[in-house]
Amino acid sequence: MSIHPNPRLPLGGIYERHAPAGGQSCWLHFTAAAKPDLERLLSSLSIHPLARKRLIGGTDIPLVDEYEGFLFVSLFIIRPSGRTANIRLLAAERHIISYCR
Repeated sequence: MSIHPNPRLPLGGIYERHAPAGGQSCWLHFTAAAKPDLERLLSSLSIHPLARKRLIGGTDIPLVDEYEGFLFVSLFIIRPSGRTANIRLLAAERHIISYCR
């Protein structure tokens, strides 16, 4: 599995460059600074509108939902400072898209 190190790259072809080949998988992670890139990527993929909305807009509770070919997961982590962070994931058979504000 490869993790894309810089989600701020232009999206024209980002998915194609990092799309899984053969039996590989890929993980694309976005932060608030790259939210416009995430929105463009999601609009180019066939993702259920509610899953797209949950990934970007979030949820206040830990949650797992299944949508046509995708699994949505929302969870909280506790950082060493004691602050929490919400991480949301859309997982498909060969790729994961994650977002954290």
